[in-house]
Amino acid sequence: MKYYTKEWLKSGWHHIDINDKYYKKSEEVFGVDLDIHDCKIISDTPKEMRGEYFEIQFNNKYGFTRFSKIKFYDYEILDSCEIKGMWCLVDEIYQYYDGRFEYHLLLEPTLVSDNHFADYFTVNCSKIEIE
Repeated sequence: MKYYTKEWLKSGWHHIDINDKYYKKSEEVFGVDLDIHDCKIISDTPKEMRGEYFEIQFNNKYGFTRFSKIKFYDYEILDSCEIKGMWCLVDEIYQYYDGRFEYHLLLEPTLVSDNHFADYFTVNCSKIEIE
């Protein structure tokens, strides 16, 4: 995460104007607003089954999206915690000069907490699909 960091979370969730030429809003990447805030990660692709893509499945019952899956193709996980069971707070998407994406998630273990246990998930990939 470059902007929506643990420090940002602890400081009170203030609005940030992102001025980064590589930053992309989800509408620019997917054609719709992904908005996975308050979605719970219910599963991800087990290490032994990872192949062409890495998949995250969400429970979107408390979230602001109709989507329940995100797939990353030709991927490399750059930063990760145990993501299953974590709640999505905010994401950032970057698309670099080579066309590859970097997708960042700020996660928390409980929906309501004191913001001291947030963690990150970051993946670099050639393609992102949502379902």
